[in-house]
Amino acid sequence: MARPSSLIRHVESFIDSSSSPELQKASVNAISELVKKDVITVDGLVRELELYLTTTDSTIRSRGILILAEIMGQLISKPLHHSIIHHLTGFFSSRLADWQALHGALVGCVTLLRRTKDVGAVIGSDSKILAQSFLQHIQVQSLSLADRKLCFELCRYLLDLYPNDVATLGEDLVHGICAAIEQEKDPECLNDGFRIIKSLVNLYPESSDLVRGCAREIFEVFSAYFPVYFTNDEDASITREELSEALMNTFCASPFFEEFAIPLLLDKLGSSLPLAKLDSLKYLGSCIKFYGANQMSKHAKTLWLSLKDVILNFPWVLFPFLPWKSFKVKDSLSRQIAEESLTCLRIAICEFSNSGDESFARQIICDQDIEAEEENEEKIIAVGNILSELVKVPGPCSEIVIKKYFPHLLNSLEISFTDSLSSSAVKYYVKLNFRALYLSVVLISSCRELVATVEEGWPLLQRFSVSLVHPFCSLLKSSLLGEDIASTRFGQALLLVKSLEYFATFPTNILQLSAECFEEILTSLMSIIVGNYEISLWKAALEALSHIGAFISKNKDSDRERSYRTIVIEKILSFLRMDDDSLIPLESKLEACYSVGSTSEDFMLRVIQELEEAIFHRLNDIHVTGEMKNEKTLLQLHNFFSRQVLPWCKKTGHFDIVGLHFIERVWDQLKVISEEKIFDALVMTTKNVVSGCGVENQVLIVKKAFNILSSMKLFSPEQLTVSSIRDVLTLIPLSQQQMQFVSLFASVLMALLPQTPIPETRVILSFLMVHLLRGCRPAAQALGSLLNKWSSESTAMILEEALDFIMDLVLLNLSADFDGSDLDETQILLNALIGLAWIGKGLVMRGHERAEKVTSVLLKCLSSEKENDRIQEGSHNMLVSRTAADGFHILFCDSDECLNRMFHATIRPLFQQRLFSALMPALQCCIKDCRSQVLRTVLYEAFGHIISNTPQAAIINESTKVVSFLLDALSVLAFESRNKDLVYSMLLVVSGIITADNGRKVVEENTHAVIYCLIGLTSFRHMMLVRETAVQCLMAISDLPYARIYPFTSQVLRAMSCSIDDGKRPVRLEAVKCRQAWASMGSRGILH
Repeated sequence: MARPSSLIRHVESFIDSSSSPELQKASVNAISELVKKDVITVDGLVRELELYLTTTDSTIRSRGILILAEIMGQLISKPLHHSIIHHLTGFFSSRLADWQALHGALVGCVTLLRRTKDVGAVIGSDSKILAQSFLQHIQVQSLSLADRKLCFELCRYLLDLYPNDVATLGEDLVHGICAAIEQEKDPECLNDGFRIIKSLVNLYPESSDLVRGCAREIFEVFSAYFPVYFTNDEDASITREELSEALMNTFCASPFFEEFAIPLLLDKLGSSLPLAKLDSLKYLGSCIKFYGANQMSKHAKTLWLSLKDVILNFPWVLFPFLPWKSFKVKDSLSRQIAEESLTCLRIAICEFSNSGDESFARQIICDQDIEAEEENEEKIIAVGNILSELVKVPGPCSEIVIKKYFPHLLNSLEISFTDSLSSSAVKYYVKLNFRALYLSVVLISSCRELVATVEEGWPLLQRFSVSLVHPFCSLLKSSLLGEDIASTRFGQALLLVKSLEYFATFPTNILQLSAECFEEILTSLMSIIVGNYEISLWKAALEALSHIGAFISKNKDSDRERSYRTIVIEKILSFLRMDDDSLIPLESKLEACYSVGSTSEDFMLRVIQELEEAIFHRLNDIHVTGEMKNEKTLLQLHNFFSRQVLPWCKKTGHFDIVGLHFIERVWDQLKVISEEKIFDALVMTTKNVVSGCGVENQVLIVKKAFNILSSMKLFSPEQLTVSSIRDVLTLIPLSQQQMQFVSLFASVLMALLPQTPIPETRVILSFLMVHLLRGCRPAAQALGSLLNKWSSESTAMILEEALDFIMDLVLLNLSADFDGSDLDETQILLNALIGLAWIGKGLVMRGHERAEKVTSVLLKCLSSEKENDRIQEGSHNMLVSRTAADGFHILFCDSDECLNRMFHATIRPLFQQRLFSALMPALQCCIKDCRSQVLRTVLYEAFGHIISNTPQAAIINESTKVVSFLLDALSVLAFESRNKDLVYSMLLVVSGIITADNGRKVVEENTHAVIYCLIGLTSFRHMMLVRETAVQCLMAISDLPYARIYPFTSQVLRAMSCSIDDGKRPVRLEAVKCRQAWASMGSRGILH
C-alpha cells in the first residue's frame, strides 16, 4: 500500500482551491493510477479521505467529495465488488442532502450510474434509494447550469436503466420530474428533459390511472415550450430543429395527451407567426399517426377546417411551369408551410381510410369551397392540391372523387362521350374552362401516381381516360392554332401537354391504351417540336416525349417502341438533315436528339449514327463546294459529340465501339479542310475519342493511321534521314491534305494511354522530327506527349535511346552556324526551338533529368552569345531569342491541346515550382548582364511567362528575390501593345503579393518602386483590365503603415484624378474608391 504521505500530498493538492486546474487534474490522475495498479484499494482510499469527507468545513468537505467522485470517474472500467458499489452509492445518495457539497455528490452518482454490469453496477434497490434522495432533497431549477445538466443526466440513467425500480415511486416520481423540468431555459437541458418525460410515461402501461391522472400536469410542463424559439448558435451542441423534434416526440409519448395536444396544435395553426404554423403542421402529422383515427375522430371536423384554411392561403404549386398571372411564388418558409399542410392532410386521409372510416374524406369532398367554381388562381391551385391528396389514397376515397368530379369537370370542358371508345363518338369544342382543365389534369396525374401501387385496373378510370385522349389531342391542336397562344391559351397548351404525357405513361396493366391513341399522343406532341413555338412550351413537349420514351424503355413494350421510333426518333433525327437556316435552331435540334435518344440505348445509338452522318456530310459539302456556311453548324456538332455523346458512351459502355467507328470514318473520308477552325474541332474530337478508348482499340487506331500514312508515301527514306536543317530544305513540300493527315496522326499519338504500344517506333519518331522541323506544331506536341508517357513495356526502344535520337538531331541543328541570310534556314531553326520546348515540357512534367538540358539550351538561345548593343528587331538572333522566350511559355503554361490529365499525361506533383526554382537564378543573371535594351525586353518576356504561370504560393515565398525584376519587367513591357496580355498576367502576380499576408512585408520594403510602377500602369492605354487592376492594387496599398506610404499621397491622388476621367466605367468606379482611401490619409496621420 502506498505511503499515506504520498497519497495525502496529492489529496491536499486537489483540496487546495488555489491550485491550478492542471495541477488538480494531475492529482486525480496520480491517485487513480494508484488504485488501478492496486497500490491502494478503494476502501483504503475512502478511509484516507474520511477526514475530508466528514469535516464540518464545507469547503474542504465539498472538495473531498468531489475528488472521490472524479477518481471514481477514472475507475469507471475497473471491476469493483458489488459491496463497494453499494456503499459508495449510499454515501453519494446521502450527500445529495448536503447542498454545499452537492456538485461532487451529483458527479459521484452519475459516475456510478454509468458503470456497466460486467465491472460492477448499481443494483436496483440502491437506484431507488438514490432516486428518493434526489426527489426529496434537490430543487433542480435553483441550481447552476452545470449541476442542472448533471441532474437531467442522472434522471435519464435512472429511467432508462432502472425503470421497474423507480416506477414504484409513483406520483412522487412524476411530480418530481415535472418540477425539475418546469421553467428550464437551456436547450441542452430541455432536450434531455423531453426525453425524460417520454421515458417517464413509458414506465407505466396505457391503462395506468397514474399517467391518466397526471396527464394534464405533465402536458402543461412541456407544452409551454411549443413552438420552440431560439436562435441557433454556432457553438451550441443542439439546433432548434433537433429540439423541436424532441418536443414533437414528447407530444406523441402517451395517448392520454391527445385531449390536450390536438386543441393546442389546432389553435396554434391559426397563428400569424409562420414558424408556429409550420411546427403545428409537423406536430399534427406526427400526432395523427400516433393517436390513430379512433382518437382523432372527435377532432375530424375542426382538423379539416383548420387544414383547409392553411391550404387555401398557402397553395402548393403542382405545375410550376404554368404562367400564373396573379399567383406569386412565396418565400421559403411559406413553401414549407404549403408542403407540410398537404403532408398533414395526406396523413389524416390515410389514417381515417385505413381504419375504414370514410367520414373525413366525405367531409372534404362535400365541402362547398371545393365544389365552388371560382376562377381565382390561388383557389384553383389549392382545390387541385386537396383533390390530388384524396385521389392518391388507395381505397373507396379515390373512386368517390373520380365519380363525383370527373364527369362534372368534363362537362365544364364541354366534352361529352358515349360508352363507345371510338373517336367518332367524341364531340369536343375549342372553348376551354381553365379551372376544369387544370383540375382534370391534376386528377389524371394523381391517378397515375396511385395506380403505380395498385395491381388491378379500374374500369371507371379506363372508361374516362381512353375517351379523353382524342379530345385532348384536338384541344391541344386548337390551342396551338390560336393567335393568342402567347397569352391566354399558352397555359392551356402546357396543361394539355402534361395530360397527354400522363396518359401515355399509365401502367399498361391499368390503362389499356390502343395503338391508335398512343400514336395520336406522340403525333400531337411532335407537332409542337417541329413548330416554331414559345421555348417553354417546346421544352415541355420535349420533356413529355423524353418521359414517354423512358417509360417505354423501362417496360420493354416492343409495339410502342416501334411507334416511338417511327414518329419521334426518326422525325427528330431528320432535323439533322435539314438546312441550317430552318426555323428550329441547331441547339434545339441537338437538345431534342439527346433528350429522346438517351431514353434508350438503342435510340441513342441511332442518334449517334445520324450525328456522324451529319458531321461527315457537311465536311464533304465544304470540300466539294468550298462554302463556309456550314462552319458554325460543324463546330456545334463537334462540340455536342464531345461534350454529351462521348460522356454518355462512357457511362453506358459503348465508348470503344462508337469511338472506333468514328475514327475509322475520319481516316476513310477525310478531305482537305480549308477552314482552320473546323479542322481544329475535328482534331479535338478525335483526341477526345482516342483518349477514351481502351488499349486494344487505341492499338487498332494507331495501326490504321500508320498504314494510311504509309500508303500516302509520307515515309520515304530521304525524309527520315535528316541530319541538318539544309537537308530539310531539300524535301518536297507537303500538300495541305498531307499536312492535315500528319496533324491528325499526331493528335492520335497525343491522346494515347501510357501502356499503348507504338508500332515502328523509330520510324514514327523520325517522321515526327522531320515535320517538327517543317513547322508542324502537332508533331512537336506529339513528340512531347510520347516522351512524357514513354513506357519501355509498350515500345521497342527505351526512353534514353529515344531521347538521344531526338535531342541529338535538334541540338545539332541548333548549334549550326547560321548567319540568318537564308530565311528558310532561320524558320527551320525556330521550328526546332519550339519543338524542343514541347519535348522539354513532356520531360519536365514527368520529372526526367534530361529536362535540364532543354532548359539550358533555351536559356542559351535566349541570351545569344552574339549579343551586341546594335542587335535589331527582326534580326536572326532576335528571332531566335524571342522564340526561346515563347519556349518558356510552353514549358510553364497549362495546355488544353495535350500534356494534361484528359490525355493521360504523366504529371509529377509541383513540377512547375521545381522548374521555377531551378530557372529563376540563371534567368536573373542573364537579365543583369544584358547590355542590349532590345534583348532585355525579350528576357523580360521570358521572365513574364515564367512568373505568370507559376503557382502563386511559390512566387510569394520567393517574392523578396523576384519583386524588383517583376516591377522592372512591367515597366519595360508596358511600352508595346503586343505584350498587353502578359502585362496583365504579371500585374495579377503583383496583386497577389500585395494581398498575401506574407507578401506585404516585401511590398513595404519596396513601396516606392511598387507605387511608381502601378501609377504608370493606371494610364496603360492598350487594356482596360490593366488600368482597373492597377487602381485596385493602389487601393490595397493604402492599408500599409502610414509612415511608409504617406510620402506618395500626392502622386497617387494626381494619378487618380486622371483615372476618374477614364473612358471605361469600371476604372472610374475603382478610381473614386482609391482616391477616397488615399485622401483620408491625413486623418490616419493624426491617429498615428
